[in-house]
Amino acid sequence: MSKQKFKQTEIGEIPEDWEIASLGNEQVSTLITKGTTPTSFGLKYVDEGINFIKIESIDGNGSFLQYKFTHIDEETNKKLKRSILQEDDVLFSIAGALGTVALVNRQILPANTNQALAIIRLKKEKILPQYVLYALNSFYVKKIIKKEESKSAQANLSLTQINKLKIPVPSFLEQQRIASVLSCVDSAIQQTDEVIEQARTLKKGLMQELLTRGIGHKKFKKVMLEKKKVEIPESWEICQLGNLLKLEYGKALKGEKRNGGSFPVYGSNGIVGYHDLAIVKGPGILIGRKGSVGAVHYAQSDFWPIDTTYYASIKQEVNVKWLYYLLSSLRLEYLNDLGNVPGLNRNHVHEKIVPKPGVQEQERISQILSSAESKIDSDLEKRSQLERLKKGLMQDLLTGRVRFPEFMKGSKHAV
Repeated sequence: MSKQKFKQTEIGEIPEDWEIASLGNEQVSTLITKGTTPTSFGLKYVDEGINFIKIESIDGNGSFLQYKFTHIDEETNKKLKRSILQEDDVLFSIAGALGTVALVNRQILPANTNQALAIIRLKKEKILPQYVLYALNSFYVKKIIKKEESKSAQANLSLTQINKLKIPVPSFLEQQRIASVLSCVDSAIQQTDEVIEQARTLKKGLMQELLTRGIGHKKFKKVMLEKKKVEIPESWEICQLGNLLKLEYGKALKGEKRNGGSFPVYGSNGIVGYHDLAIVKGPGILIGRKGSVGAVHYAQSDFWPIDTTYYASIKQEVNVKWLYYLLSSLRLEYLNDLGNVPGLNRNHVHEKIVPKPGVQEQERISQILSSAESKIDSDLEKRSQLERLKKGLMQDLLTGRVRFPEFMKGSKHAV
């Protein structure tokens, strides 16, 4: 087999037998337009009816979040006729979060959209919509988006820019093969997401059950928790959190002073760096004081909590991991609204009344929940691996660096 030959184009090197084409090319698309907001025409949204899609209705993987759809009635849909969606329309966000891409499927139809999403209707006999979906997620397109975003905090892309946007175009058969491979990876990612969601639901149910009813109890008593009567095991106590722990203030450590040592530095949203010194021995618990208020984190090793966090100083003999799960279940973020100054007031945490099993049962509860958490972590790592695989495949397949053997000797162009 002869060595692959490339040619230099404005979007980078591509195989000699590929072409580049603008989305607005009459051989590529039949329509590029955008929707509008019904209220700008004096029209209204309704509780049920035709799906109305906004950027927030699409996740980062191009899937539709139907629970985030709004709706319009049939009359409004007819008045907004230029943006009535069809199957295999490509949606591309041109305002707000630029570059969000999705492919319209028949399950969401009938549907309409607003002015933040461009509608790209392709000549499907010439170019494959699924291929264009991936091409619009390519490095070249993301580079253009990043450039636009750097110009303004409220970046926008015009329809003229979308019309001029260029993508590489291999033969139709090669488009199909590329899309097929990438779709397989996307399918694996989606299946993993479903497994993760199921595991999270299981963990949430386990936490609710184990942290209030424990393991194997038959006798219960009613107590007041969060202004509600709940049943807890008869042998358990109730106490204020302040009897179990004291929240201490973290200590400032500017980013330029974190020297990349072996000890994690925690902010309110988790690890923000590493340092060669730790000021709290692990394992330990941190809670967001400012920023991600009420977020609870577990540190396995010694650590440095910065001044946007509290760390827990334990007062009694308790299982630290059980206490972490207990704090995670209390939805401390809602305490953010109780004070005049934004942030978490530690006194409000100390005052909360909680159920307390014996230390041995605390350990058993933490082991069960840790097992469920480990399953989630394992699935999240699998998802990360799939994302890395997809990114690598896209870089190789959409540039022609890796090709299928049957296309290496040239083929008829799609456009």
